[in-house]
Amino acid sequence: MSFARPAALAAALLSLACQTRAPASCPGTPLATFRFLAVPLAPAVAGDCPAGASDPISFTATLSTESGGGALLCVQRPEASPLRGSLVGQALSVVGPPVAAPGGLSGCSCPVQVTETVEGDLVAGGEGDGSDAGMVGFQGELRNALAAASTGGSCAADGGAGGGPCALPCLSRWALTGTR
Repeated sequence: MSFARPAALAAALLSLACQTRAPASCPGTPLATFRFLAVPLAPAVAGDCPAGASDPISFTATLSTESGGGALLCVQRPEASPLRGSLVGQALSVVGPPVAAPGGLSGCSCPVQVTETVEGDLVAGGEGDGSDAGMVGFQGELRNALAAASTGGSCAADGGAGGGPCALPCLSRWALTGTR
């Protein structure tokens, strides 16, 4: 996998369809299930991964709440862990646990980990019928923070063909919309 193609990494993380268990139901009280479309954003700010993702990514996830005010976003894929965080009004902010990048990244001499974050706002568009309060969608951003998995926190370029420099840590970003 080339570092210049972080979309492949994100696609692998968002659509891991390995021959393992189906995802468990989302904990908490389900509010809505969304079909998400993530459109890559070009690198624009310091810290963005050098070559932006090129292909859109789609996935389905359920938004749930917990009694203590927490929010969970459960991506429907095998072995997925819920992204956890908060839902304050219509503002959602959730983050997943760090996971190993499938196959690492060429150009880097160390294992790489990815931490997924989703932030944005629920979109109201109707009267609703109970707990969903008329939610019709979501608008926000998906970010994958890529970092060295080693305890040292950095890694050097390995000079691999097709890789380019190992520019960790960095962010890959997508504009994220969800519809019900």
